[in-house]
Amino acid sequence: MPNCSRNWTGRGGSWANRRPPGLRQKRDNPMRWLLLLLIRAYQYGISPLMPPHCRHTPSCSEYAVSAIEQHGMIRGGYYALHRLFRCHPWGTSGYDPVPGVSPTHQSCSRKG
Repeated sequence: MPNCSRNWTGRGGSWANRRPPGLRQKRDNPMRWLLLLLIRAYQYGISPLMPPHCRHTPSCSEYAVSAIEQHGMIRGGYYALHRLFRCHPWGTSGYDPVPGVSPTHQSCSRKG
């Protein structure tokens, strides 16, 4: 957890009892869990055997995991597929973050 200047309290308690809404993990969808498991299997099983050739930062598999965790299976899957289609020799390169997510920690920037 990041070091925030104030403690988070909301419906359900404090940091010890509940994470803020931006950090909760949705584990109730088995298809989402299976999709993330397949991506992690690729990251740890297949990707180390291949030479590094990523055009973007973060890599496409890291981007897919982040997009699915932050936007859900449907929208995150769309973002991941869109990113894969942009990864070709004539495409763009460089830093390409997941859309709609600020680079800073969300709970530290809350007003109140």
